[in-house]
Amino acid sequence: MKTEVKDSWIPAWEEVDKIITEPTTKACIKSIIKHAYERHSIKPKDLDTRKRVLIDVNVVLATVIGEQFRNLPLRVIGAIFKKHHASIIHYKKTYENVLCAIPAYLLLHREVTDICVYEKYGVVQAITGKSNNELKAECMRLMAINRELESKLATIKELAYA
Repeated sequence: MKTEVKDSWIPAWEEVDKIITEPTTKACIKSIIKHAYERHSIKPKDLDTRKRVLIDVNVVLATVIGEQFRNLPLRVIGAIFKKHHASIIHYKKTYENVLCAIPAYLLLHREVTDICVYEKYGVVQAITGKSNNELKAECMRLMAINRELESKLATIKELAYA
């Protein structure tokens, strides 16, 4: 008889605990699994099924884990999701060829990558949280600085060759 788990991410967490790696790596992987499963409402009854959302979320998670923790072998990443290492290779190709074009999964990839980067380095990598207008203003400011620097460089070159 199968025992029912309270939270959907617990079985993956148990697999993460078996990995021989740094405690901070384990904590980060656990954080992103929990975040992704909660974000996409993965329920315990969805585990060990072929539900599209579960597979797609696991594809994104396996991709990010592979990108952020390059020292983890594919077999170890596969063990987290109870998959063969060849499935993890397929997951990466699936993300690159299909899921990265779907906004919800692109956003999930960015979110869990940001969580990893924050937990590893204490900084957020992406410029998330800024509106398009703020980004445009920042771009315009940087373009103005660039024009000013190009002008100064031209002046320096003129003086150097005079």
